[in-house]
Amino acid sequence: MYITTVDGAYEYNIGYKQLTKLPFSIAGKKVGMIFNDKYDKIWFQEGNQALTYYDPLNKSNHRFAFPNQNAIGNFEKQDAGEQGMFFLTPGGEILLFDREKLEMIRINQLKPFSDDLPDQLFFHLLLDKDGILWLASTSSGVYKVNFPKKQFQLLTEVSPVPVGTEKATSWNQGIRALYQAKNGDIWVGTRWQALYRLDSNGQIKQVFTDKNYLVGAVYHIMEDKGGNLWFSTKGNGLVKAEPDMNSPHGLRFTRYINDPKNPNSISSNDVYFTYQDSQGRIWVGLLGGGLNLISKENGAIVFKHKYNGLKQYPAYGLYMEVRTMTEDNDGRIWVGTMDGLMSFDGHFHQSRRDSI
Repeated sequence: MYITTVDGAYEYNIGYKQLTKLPFSIAGKKVGMIFNDKYDKIWFQEGNQALTYYDPLNKSNHRFAFPNQNAIGNFEKQDAGEQGMFFLTPGGEILLFDREKLEMIRINQLKPFSDDLPDQLFFHLLLDKDGILWLASTSSGVYKVNFPKKQFQLLTEVSPVPVGTEKATSWNQGIRALYQAKNGDIWVGTRWQALYRLDSNGQIKQVFTDKNYLVGAVYHIMEDKGGNLWFSTKGNGLVKAEPDMNSPHGLRFTRYINDPKNPNSISSNDVYFTYQDSQGRIWVGLLGGGLNLISKENGAIVFKHKYNGLKQYPAYGLYMEVRTMTEDNDGRIWVGTMDGLMSFDGHFHQSRRDSI
């Protein structure tokens, strides 16, 4: 939540009931409205004078003053997504905000408009359901503006930044996991141990590194039926992220790692895949640890595997490097491993794991 007072602008964390002053001041200025755009950036309208842009992720801000003109109408806005934000100032100017350059462009200075009439003004703007922008000018009729679609977008913000003192090498480069959650967010797992959370427009919402919470080198991401995210990491075990508005990042993390002294712990820290079957059971595929089944005994999470419960698991050290798995329409579970394909009937009672 964002609020303004005579002392400036503030961000209020509802979960933590914490008030933080933002790194800019609009004291003494009349605030017309506060709104967020499709890229989760916050805008403060300073009456008829200016707009202040605030990026909550990077804690950066920019102030854009309106041209000095007499008011002929009301402030209006239209969000065209990747094409930018369009604003109608009270003085009748149309301003286009370039999201990539963080610049404000005066529409009437662009050649198609200035050729018709220099410094013309506008009464209204409208972005219709087809993404076409309509501008009602004060003297030259109505303009229709079409936008070419941007086919490809390179996200330069998602680039290799090795953790700590590590040097950039071939092993810590590359994207290993992509997943779109039910709420539309895109999660990106990387070899350089940074986990990115993007909105559906490709804008970064959160980054998890050693500076806040190091999930690790994420190789696979799965969301279970309860809305919890499971991050499979190479070398850092299995991480469960539960939605929690009272946690600093909106998520509560639990990490499961191998404990040689605990036979019920996950059988390896190199996790490559997680899968929830039609009965709601969660299976974990490990490199060197085989197949694990997450279970609950006496209120505690336990991992059942070849050494403590899956009695019929193949012998001779085979099928221990699991890469992927799925379930067919008959309830049979198929497991892809470095030694070949393994399958078993998924119709068994949780207490009869000796059938697999």
